[in-house]
Amino acid sequence: MTATLNPNKVKLPGIAGGEIPRTFSPALRDARPKVGVEEFLSIAERFGFNPQAMERLAAAVSDSDLPEGGPHLGRYYGSPKPIKGEQFEELALKTFGVKYAFAVSSGTAALHCAMVGAGAAPGTEVICAATGFIATALAAGMAGATPVFCDVDESLQMNPLLLENLITPKTVAIAPTHHWGSVCDMDPILDIARKHGLKVIEDCAQSPGATYKGRLVGSLGDFGCFSISCYKIIGGGEGGMVVTNNE
Repeated sequence: MTATLNPNKVKLPGIAGGEIPRTFSPALRDARPKVGVEEFLSIAERFGFNPQAMERLAAAVSDSDLPEGGPHLGRYYGSPKPIKGEQFEELALKTFGVKYAFAVSSGTAALHCAMVGAGAAPGTEVICAATGFIATALAAGMAGATPVFCDVDESLQMNPLLLENLITPKTVAIAPTHHWGSVCDMDPILDIARKHGLKVIEDCAQSPGATYKGRLVGSLGDFGCFSISCYKIIGGGEGGMVVTNNE
């Protein structure tokens, strides 16, 4: 609802204090959606449509075509149900066969959520692959933990043979990165993690859809983390996803 402040009707508090009555003039026009066709067309421009196409889009839609009250891009209120984020999460549940899926703002945010969930905090350590995108180690640091780097083998993935020598009483998690469309050797990584009571955080940003012995990456460890940014294998402008079976 759009309202205009009428300075003639505003009563400022007296020096001695007391009540502060404030009145506003009635709305000068009908309510408009906070997010409407103007914002939609601004996004369309980012796709590089030519001016003629933009004119056709503008002629084809108006705010009157929107649901009552207009769309709201927030998760918890104001949007037609189910919102796209919830539909995306439901698709992830079915695809990965997990109990929980949560859409977040980026792949780095997904890793950060997983790190905190795994117990990463000041005074702890997380073992990360020495090759891969920096977000894995940065997410450990964002949670307050110290990233400890494990070298790779000839597959260019985390080398499981080097893991046990890197584990200390401070270690809380192992974060293998499935990068360049390939997959880490997960069985020995999982065996070592279970032996030492550690969580496994799979960084799947560069390998969504890849499988290990018939199972999708992201469904093997305690957490699976995905990036949905525009230049990833699955692109959605910007976003991320965490999947897990552990509430």
